[in-house]
Amino acid sequence: MALVLTTIRRAATAIGIDRPRMVGRLCMTTWVAKRCGPPSGRGTRPGYGWSASWLQSLHIDHDGLENAAFWADHWDNGRAGTSLYYLPHVRAMPERSVAVLEALAFAPTGGVLFHCAAGRDRTGLIAAILLAAADVEQEAIVADYLLSTAALDRAAEETRLKAVCSSFGTTTEGAFRAALAGLELSASLNALPDKARTAITTWRGALSDS
Repeated sequence: MALVLTTIRRAATAIGIDRPRMVGRLCMTTWVAKRCGPPSGRGTRPGYGWSASWLQSLHIDHDGLENAAFWADHWDNGRAGTSLYYLPHVRAMPERSVAVLEALAFAPTGGVLFHCAAGRDRTGLIAAILLAAADVEQEAIVADYLLSTAALDRAAEETRLKAVCSSFGTTTEGAFRAALAGLELSASLNALPDKARTAITTWRGALSDS
């Protein structure tokens, strides 16, 4: 299970992205795709583009499934797939998110898309870290995350995840707000090399470093 970083040099619409999510000046788009590489038989489908010479993809294992004790707990209680697992994951395996941030920082020149399977859990966590690092207002970060929960093709799954959050005394939005408030951003940023940290906090030089 991996996050996939795809560097592009053309507009998102050129590869069939129907719903790019963009916040402020970050020009950051999340693109829903398979979590572990190009699906069999779909290499030429518009929107996947693994066969395109102008795409460079990097697959990063963000989950850390070899940490069986961590995942057994979160699968058993249903928190996996919701933002209820965000803080425990960052605290148990901080190097996983740091690896993604470093890859984003040092990706080749051009647009960078990062995505998982549904663009909701792993993508949502990394997006929250990136937006917080760029000092985006909290309400804008929450609104960005909630876009992923409104996908019509995931209605049944979202209903299940809402029930999981409810069983823990919260809501989908409430769980994300709590995770966002509890992010220890400085720890993640300080684990990065200086150049990578600057790249993340300025979104690769697009934002002021003041």
